[in-house]
This record gives sequence, C-alpha cells and structure tokens, in this order.
Amino acid sequence: DRALELGDSDQADGMARDALRLAGDRFDVLLIQGRACRARGDLTTASLALMRAISAADSPGVRARAEAVMAETRYVAGDHADAERYALAAVEGCLATGATAAGATAAGSTAAGSTAAGSTAAGSGGDRAPTVTRLAARNVLGKLLLAAEAWASAEQHFARDAYDAAVEGVGEAELRAKLNRGIAVLSSGRRDEARRMYGEVLTEGERVGNQRAVAYALSNLAAIATLDHRYAEALGLSDRAIDVRRRIGERLGLVLPIANLAQLRLYLGLYEEAEQALRFGQLSCGSALPLSRHAYFAKAAALIHLERGETAAARKQLQLVRQGATSAGDWSLLSQCERIEARTALEDGDVKRAKNAVRAAGEFRHNARGRAELALLEALVLRA
Repeated sequence: DRALELGDSDQADGMARDALRLAGDRFDVLLIQGRACRARGDLTTASLALMRAISAADSPGVRARAEAVMAETRYVAGDHADAERYALAAVEGCLATGATAAGATAAGSTAAGSTAAGSTAAGSGGDRAPTVTRLAARNVLGKLLLAAEAWASAEQHFARDAYDAAVEGVGEAELRAKLNRGIAVLSSGRRDEARRMYGEVLTEGERVGNQRAVAYALSNLAAIATLDHRYAEALGLSDRAIDVRRRIGERLGLVLPIANLAQLRLYLGLYEEAEQALRFGQLSCGSALPLSRHAYFAKAAALIHLERGETAAARKQLQLVRQGATSAGDWSLLSQCERIEARTALEDGDVKRAKNAVRAAGEFRHNARGRAELALLEALVLRA
C-alpha cells in the first residue's frame, strides 16, 4: 500500500504477487494488486484480482471496498454497464454496513468493535470507512452522468458529494467531487465559474499535499486556457500537470494531459515538439494501455499525420480512435474522429467520403468549438 502511495505501482504489484504466493487469497493483498495493476494500465489483470478480492471478502462493507475499485476499473475500461453495477453494489454495501453499525451502537453491543476492526483490516480509516467507499463508488456514478452529458444532473450529484465529504471530513473525496463538478460547470458553458473552482482546488490541493487533485486541476485549467486562446499559459500548465502525474506514477492518468499537450503544440505549428510529446507519452504509458485510452494518442497521431499531408497514415490512426471510442461509449471522441475523417477526405479530394463523414459527425452532439468546425466542414463539402 505504501508503494502505491509513493507512485511505484510496479513494486506494489510485485510485492502483492509475493504475498499471494505465501498467504493465498487474502482480501487486502488482492485489493492492492488490483489497484496496482489498474495504475499500471493493465485493466484485465486488475479486474481478475478484484474479482478474487470480492470473493474473498468476509462482509458487505469489506466487499464494497473492492466493488468500488472494480467500478472505477470497469469505467476506465469503457464498460459502463459493469461500472454502474459495481458502483451501485458498493453503495448498497456501505449503507448496509452503516445501518448495522448504527443498530449495534444503539443496542450497546460489542459488535461495534468488530465493525471497526473489519474496517481496519481492510486498510481503511475507522468509522469513516463506509463513507470513503460510498463516495468513491458515487464518484463513478457521477462520471457516468458526465459521460452521458447530463450536465445538470452531474453537477447536482457532485455538489452533494462535496457537501457530504466536507461534513464527514473526507478531504480527498471533497476535492475530487469539486473537480468533477467543475467539468459539469465547464461543459454547461460557465467557463469563468469553472476556472474559479479549479483554482480553489489547486490551492487547497497544494496546501494539503494532494497531488492527484493538483494534477487534475492543472490539466483542467490548461484546457480552459486553451479555450481562451492563452496558449503560453496552457503550455505551462500542461507541463506542470504532466510533471505531477509522473510523480504520482499512474500511467493511465498521463494519457489525456500528454495527448492534449501534443495537440496544443500541433495547433501552434510546433510539429516536431508535438511528435516528441506523443513519443514521450507512448514510452511513459507503456504498451498495456486499454484501447479506450490509446484512442487519445491515436487521435493526436492522426492530427499530426494530417498536418503533414500523410492522409493514409491518418486514416489508419482514426480506425484505432473509432475502436477505442466505441468500446468506451465515448461519443465526444467519436464526433471528433468523424470531423477529422472529413478533413482527411477533403485533403484526398474524396468528396463522397467527406460527405459521409460530415453526415456521421452530425449525428453526435458537439461543444461550441465542435459545432463551428462542423459548420465549416459542411460548407467546404458543399463547395467541393
């Protein structure tokens, strides 16, 4: 567990494997192995370890901890149905644990000590363990609302989680909920409000030493700076976010910041630097990335090839984008993919293919920037 906190997921996985050989299927060891494999990007092995942890759990509350981690793992893998199922099960298990503990306390029973001991054995923090687990599971449910572009519902969901976390004194969960609420606010078009929220999270994250919150805040502030055409600031924020991510040691978390940095450099005409960022990302994240995450690198690569006039290579990368986005139900990425396909077809002079791509892109919802690009592509197709 300490190795994971220090960002060394490889060492944590190795130590967990050694412990399993010596002690068999212990819940706490299997849970650490699942978390370590997820951090490394090996979601298949992570899911296998977590399934064994769920089977090894000796109470609903302990099982809920593994179910919450499994929910996040399946979400990252793009399996939203499984993610929802495990998240709901984890929430239910936490509520059942809380009800049992409350009943035992009211009866003056010594079973309350057993509940606390079970939480400690699971590597949690005493009486707050069900709250920590419940908020982690609800975080997945909230991200599913974001994926469905249900911005108002997502904002309300995360606002409630931030309030509950503050009341219970779970600082990490409070910052996480505020970050995700910021995504809903930004997606609703309230950019200044989102910038303020991310700035507050950044300040608090730095104060308490929560590096994950700092990394997410920096990445989202970089995205806002890009939207505001403050490119020098966006580059600086992106570099800082990637540096923090590297220290954390979670490879999956590096994908989006590095892909965004490559695209920003490309937009500024820094072709070599964009390719350098992409190579760095592929080297840092390794070959075990799930297809849903590799799709972001593929999109950046497709854009680089397109700018160089290498349309065949761009189309090859777009096939990977489609596969990854489809597997994850990432409609935003699919819409971007179709717009890039239209640009590639126009570059090739293939008007029919361009029309088909524009028609396919029109079936998705787009943000303001996407709508403007789609309108331009429609005009270019009509003129072709």
